[in-house]
Amino acid sequence: MERFAILAGTATRYYVSDDMGDKPVVMLIHGYMESIESWDVLIKALEAHVGVVALDLPGHGISEVPSDKCTMSYFADTACALLDKLSIDRAAVVGHSMGGYVACAFATRYPERCSALVLLHSSPLADTPERAADRLREIAVIEQGRKELLTSVNPSRSFAPCNVERMEETIDALSEQAMMTDDEGILAALRGMAEREDLTGKLAELNIPQCAVFGTDDYFIPEEARDRIIAMTPYMTHRIIPDTGHQAHHEATEMVAGIIVETVGETNR
Repeated sequence: MERFAILAGTATRYYVSDDMGDKPVVMLIHGYMESIESWDVLIKALEAHVGVVALDLPGHGISEVPSDKCTMSYFADTACALLDKLSIDRAAVVGHSMGGYVACAFATRYPERCSALVLLHSSPLADTPERAADRLREIAVIEQGRKELLTSVNPSRSFAPCNVERMEETIDALSEQAMMTDDEGILAALRGMAEREDLTGKLAELNIPQCAVFGTDDYFIPEEARDRIIAMTPYMTHRIIPDTGHQAHHEATEMVAGIIVETVGETNR
């Protein structure tokens, strides 16, 4: 069921499973220029096992555009406000790409509210100087009114080459989500990502299950970057899914759902 609420001062669209029952709760946090719709297939795979909560981050989907840059901490505050709204004490937090940065911020800001952490194609590390420079270039593209340069290329790059043809409809849907993302929302998110802090040390102090999922053919997190993240996060479980890119929850949905359910289950052991 989709609804709206004012969360952390922003009108925000959210989703909550119709039948939460007494199942553990998973909160899904989407990536850059994505929305709740990017989780549709995964939600269907998860809801037999867990209750699901998701939201359009401020400036994304059809949530309100914030008036200032969106730090990852601000996004995390919005996610926590959603749990408050739904009277949910704790949730396993799953973040994709930029949503993983938000999930890390949530886990370190609200450790008592986070029962487990799953990163899909993401990292708790800060941007490298090279990646921060890429963000600045993307900001320039948006400010020049050329958003289509990003939305026409990035979605297809998100998939392993072997999956592009069979995932054509999904790629088109992600491109549409990206085009619908307000320019000011994109700019706010880019600035927030470029300025985020390294959270590896803080996450290491948490006594919760943590898992990072990677794809063998991820254009945005190639092998060298993946190996660096793994080396810096020995407290996490690391799963590398063959023949997937930056969108394993689309490319290998059942496997990703299984990893999430398995990680959530570790909280009860």
